[in-house]
Amino acid sequence: MKTYITLFLALLAITAFSQQPNTIDSLKAEFKKPDTDKFAVANLLAWEFAKSNPDSLDYYNKLSLKYIKDDVQKGKYHVLIGAKLFFDQKTDSSVLENNIAIGIAQKHNDFKTLSSAFNTLCKIQYQKGDFIKSEQYSKKSLDFSLKTNDSKLILKSYINYGSVQITNDKLEEGISTFQLAEKYFTGDNQYEQASLFSNLGSAYTGIKDYKNAIKYLQKAEKIFAAIKNEVLIFNTYHNLSENFVLLKDPENAEIYLAKAMGVAKTEHQKTDVYFTKAQLYYNTGKYDLAESYLSKSIIIDLDYNILKAGEDYFLMGQINNAKKNFSKADGYFLEAIKIMKENEETRNLGPAYSDIIRNYFQKKGLSEYVTFFDGMIEFSKADYEKEKVKSLLELDTKYKTADNLAQIKTQQLQLANEKAKRNIAFSGIVFILLVSSGGFVWYKNKQKQKALQTQNTLLGLQQNINTMELQNLNQQLDPHEIKNLLASISPEIQTKAPESYRQMIKLFNLTKASLNSKSITESIENQVQQINDFLSLEKNMLSVPLNYSINNSVENAEIQIPRLILKNLVENSVKHGIKGQANGGNISVNISEVNGMIHIEVDDTGMGRKNLISLDSGIGTSTYQKLFATLNQSNKEKATFLILDKEQGTKVEVSIPTDYKYS
Repeated sequence: MKTYITLFLALLAITAFSQQPNTIDSLKAEFKKPDTDKFAVANLLAWEFAKSNPDSLDYYNKLSLKYIKDDVQKGKYHVLIGAKLFFDQKTDSSVLENNIAIGIAQKHNDFKTLSSAFNTLCKIQYQKGDFIKSEQYSKKSLDFSLKTNDSKLILKSYINYGSVQITNDKLEEGISTFQLAEKYFTGDNQYEQASLFSNLGSAYTGIKDYKNAIKYLQKAEKIFAAIKNEVLIFNTYHNLSENFVLLKDPENAEIYLAKAMGVAKTEHQKTDVYFTKAQLYYNTGKYDLAESYLSKSIIIDLDYNILKAGEDYFLMGQINNAKKNFSKADGYFLEAIKIMKENEETRNLGPAYSDIIRNYFQKKGLSEYVTFFDGMIEFSKADYEKEKVKSLLELDTKYKTADNLAQIKTQQLQLANEKAKRNIAFSGIVFILLVSSGGFVWYKNKQKQKALQTQNTLLGLQQNINTMELQNLNQQLDPHEIKNLLASISPEIQTKAPESYRQMIKLFNLTKASLNSKSITESIENQVQQINDFLSLEKNMLSVPLNYSINNSVENAEIQIPRLILKNLVENSVKHGIKGQANGGNISVNISEVNGMIHIEVDDTGMGRKNLISLDSGIGTSTYQKLFATLNQSNKEKATFLILDKEQGTKVEVSIPTDYKYS
């Protein structure tokens, strides 16, 4: 099933501004009047053309330039330049113009300009794929819009903020944001209302509340049909069909698929319909029909959307499994895995691996073990979820406790300061005594606050590493149990396909390394084994050559270093360095102990940071840099983390004292 994120990206781009022909005509007439505020009218005309006609936006914004009278209007002019540059895909220049507008608008409390500037910055980050930063900018845009009396602007800001929340998988928060926006509905913002209903429907789809999803999508359907917006009415019809498929209502699913195909204009739209039809017929047991429609989808997606082709291949594998064509199914699963690995799309990766293992049992006549395998997966999922929820609850309690303590200490400090101020007037001697006492209290509180801050930071870093663990998992399983199961129930795997068995064990060992650890550190020995397994698997999976060497001369294998640090560094080298080169490359890992310091060096011959759009995959290297920056405050000998750009590739050098304290 297609994800809901695509819809939000489209809506985010178009809901910020919408063209109203009647408004445009009236503004043009107003501009011709001799006593009108020419700048204000030209500025409004430029906004009316935003997104629908960037050239007209540029024309009216330039027209407004000669009528600028003050700084406030200059800020409004610059924010529109930023919008035009964004539409022209000149994002760096757009950021500069919006920052100029923000600097001017902040001096004069021009909240509308501030809201518009942060909205464009939000969309720039969204387009770059930095959804966290996009959400931050969207929240600022909303906060500034709420300081205006412009209900239409506020409504659009709520829609954008809720959309980015949902993109970040904050579905419940996104739904709450959309519901807050409903009080800003008026008679002249029907378009925005329909966008909100559409997004709200998709949010309910995300939490599997398909009945509410359908209710809101049908509200959006009525409005989009009335205003005759073919793109959005297609999206709405298609979303409705998907929800009826998920609700197991084939009759209504067919109705909306027919409606969607009736308004489909592009190959992208047609392949969406073909895929959903295939999903519908797969769910209802019409496998030949499902395969027919999916074949059409694959032909289009291989030319237009390779990630979607990976999803097509995965569903085709499931269909052939259902038809008991296990060897054919494996071929499709392997194609899906290849595409998903190359494009770093992991959503269906774990299920594809699991299906291939099931098929192995089926092809070997060991079908009774499929039941055991499936049972073990369900048990492992339930057990893992239970432990993860417990862990998160404990972490949340620690955060709340630390936060409450910090607030209490801050209040105590404020009271002590106020008391000192009141007593200063009594006498010089009392003044000195009070200042001394107050200084002592202040110092003690400061020390305690610093300790709390350090603890909070460490908790945050632990949460980051937990998040990184989840991103590393292809399936929420206990790999130790899988390993034991395979070893006990199928010894012929080891004898007839020893290399495949070794690769599976490496994968399971690597996954196991990311599970069930409550420590922020792990031994060097374990981490060296992790990267050995990881690089071995990547060497087999990558479509480009990968050569690597691992040299560890540290004698004490139990010395602790931050958990997953080696895995993260070599993964960055593969993902951001070697993978993007046609000729592949080399990775060299060296770990040594010199004069009481552990030295880690990861050196690659990849693309280098200068050729990357993003320098970091997210919480990877930044987590460890933040960890060391925090812990260095309480360690006499400091740890260092350096990223060095080479002529060809990147080198990371980490130095950690052997007696480094992690608490």
